Amino acid sequence: MLTEVMTHGTGQGAASRLPAGLVTAGKSGTSSNFRDSWFAGFSGSHLAVVWIGNDDNAPTGLTGSRGALPVWSTLMGQVATSSWQPKMPDTLEETWIEYESGLAADPDCADDVIPIAVPQGTELDEMHGCGFRGLHKFARRVADWWREL
Repeated sequence: MLTEVMTHGTGQGAASRLPAGLVTAGKSGTSSNFRDSWFAGFSGSHLAVVWIGNDDNAPTGLTGSRGALPVWSTLMGQVATSSWQPKMPDTLEETWIEYESGLAADPDCADDVIPIAVPQGTELDEMHGCGFRGLHKFARRVADWWREL
């Protein structure tokens, strides 16, 4: 899911500073009142965390994606690194969902279909095609799956 941050979430801005096709994963963060801007991310061979903040705790006015992400992506774009290629555990299997709805989908169903890992034998709701239904339903299902493991 952290790779999706880089393609669909707050990490999208890194693409212009990273080599084409490099798979990375990460998470941005912004503290209350914009005091801290941070980004933690990794590739297949490097991990870096960037924090931007003031020693006196004064606001920076920066979100994680506006402050720390550009620094992180510039750094990662300058090191010889490899793509993140996670191995699927035997207890999980890959399935496809529509990003916007979180519903099971055929990979050819829409432009924004992504692979996810689910516990072996998990039955998703019947294929609903590519209609919008809200990602929150999918997030709840994922949380339930992981609690059961």
